Amino acid sequence: MSITGDPSGPPSSCGVSFIDHAAGFAAALGIVSCVLAAQRTGVGRELDVSLLDTAYSMLTYLATWNLNRGFEPVRHAGSSHQTLVPVQTFRTSDGHITVFCGKEKFWKLLCAAFEDPELADDPRFRSFGDRLQNRDELIERVQTHFLRKTTEEWIAVLTGRVPCAPVRTMGQALADPALEGRGTIIEVDHPTFGTVRQVNTPIRFPGAPGRDHTRAPFLGEDTDDVLRTYLTYDQEKIAKLREVGAI
Repeated sequence: MSITGDPSGPPSSCGVSFIDHAAGFAAALGIVSCVLAAQRTGVGRELDVSLLDTAYSMLTYLATWNLNRGFEPVRHAGSSHQTLVPVQTFRTSDGHITVFCGKEKFWKLLCAAFEDPELADDPRFRSFGDRLQNRDELIERVQTHFLRKTTEEWIAVLTGRVPCAPVRTMGQALADPALEGRGTIIEVDHPTFGTVRQVNTPIRFPGAPGRDHTRAPFLGEDTDDVLRTYLTYDQEKIAKLREVGAI
C-alpha cells in the first residue's frame, strides 16, 4: 500500500491536513476491501491511495459539471453555494448564522420567519432559477432581516423549520452539550502529557463490547506484535526484516 503526495508542493496547511485525514479514511476502506477480496479469492493485492486523487474526488459534482459543461465555480461572499440561493452564512446582530434553503419549502419558511410575505411573492425570487438569477438582490434583502436579531434568537426561530446552524469558535463547538451524549470527547492516558482529551472516532458499533480508549502508539511500537499476530511471522523473520531496513 502507498499513500502518496507531491513533495514539491506547498508547505502543510489546515486544508492539507483535512486531505490527509480524508486519504486515511479512503485507505482504511480500501484495506477492508482488499481483506474481504483476499478472503474470497486467496489472492492479495496492492492498494494505492493518493493525496492528489483524494483531493480531486472531494470536488464531487463540481468536477462533473466542469468536465461535461465547462462550469467554472465563482467565489461568493458568505461561502455561498454555487447554484442554490440562499445557502450560505449571514451576519446577525452579534455573530453569524448559516442557513440551507436546499428545497423550495425552506425558502418559503424562511420568508415566513422574516414575517415578509412580499419577499416570498416577489417574482424575482419565486424559484431556484429566479433566485440564482437575482442572487445579489436577494442576499441583500435576506441579510437585512438577519441583522435584526442575535444568532441565538434566529436559531430559536428557525430550528425545526429551516436547516441552520450558528457559526461558532472552536471552543464553542467542542463545548456543545450534544457531544457529551454521543461520547465524542474522550480522555486517554499518555506517558508524557498525562490525561489528554481528544475527539473520538466517528465510527461506532452500537451493542459491541466496550473497551478503554488508548493513545496512538509511538513509531514502531506495535510493529513486532502486528507482524506476529496478523502475518504469523516468527521472531527470526522479523529480525531479518529489521536488519535490511524493511521495518
